[in-house]
Formats: sequence, structure tokens, C-alpha cells
Amino acid sequence: LTGGGRLFTWGDSESGQLGRSVTKQDQYERSGVKDIKPEDPDAFFAWAPRPVSKLSGRKVAKIALGGHHAVCVTLEGECYTWGSSRKGQCGHGIFKEHSKPHVVAPLMSYFCEAIGAGYDHTVVGTRDGFL
Repeated sequence: LTGGGRLFTWGDSESGQLGRSVTKQDQYERSGVKDIKPEDPDAFFAWAPRPVSKLSGRKVAKIALGGHHAVCVTLEGECYTWGSSRKGQCGHGIFKEHSKPHVVAPLMSYFCEAIGAGYDHTVVGTRDGFL
């Protein structure tokens, strides 16, 4: 997370926790193999930092990481989650993976400012004092 609110990610994205697509260029930079197959260990691994494009135009204030998911809040108080939601930890009411950040709809009427994440859970605190 830069001082200007841009978010960059890299590493394992098997559950979508990077919040962006893993490109052939990401894979090639480390392995040197141009045609990585989906069953290869590097297929979901991004070796170089790249911005999370779905959040471009928004200034991220804070980020928290769970076991296989992530949560962030923007300076405008919006809350976004992505990655694994097999146990509902992304808060979208859908128990599947989200490879791109999505705003958490039930929190849209609140100004979110505090966040935390555990292996399979997420917590958000609002300006009004709700948790």
C-alpha cells in the first residue's frame, strides 16, 4: 500500500486473494517458462508487484489479510473484499471465490474505517461505532 493509496499485490492467488489476474508475464518473470499450464505449481503465482486495477481511482486507507482473502477500506469509507469466501468471510452472501475486489453491499450505508481479518473471518468497524 503506497502513501498515495495505491494497492500492489504479488504472490499466491489460488483463491483470488491478490485481487487481480495473474498474467503470463507474472509467471514468466520468475520461471522463464512461457507456457505454464493450469496444473503447474506456478499457475496462480505472481512474482512481481502489480496494482490492483479494480481499485484504481480509489485511495485505499487500510488493508487486512486473512488466510485466503483480503479486505480494505478506502478514504471514502467504502469496504471491499476479495479472495476465498467459502465460509462467508467476504460478506457478499455468496460462498465462492472472488478474484477481484467487490464492495461489501451491506456496509454501503456506513463509513467503514477499521478492519481486521483472521483465517476465516473479517471484522469491520464503522465511524458510528458499529462492529
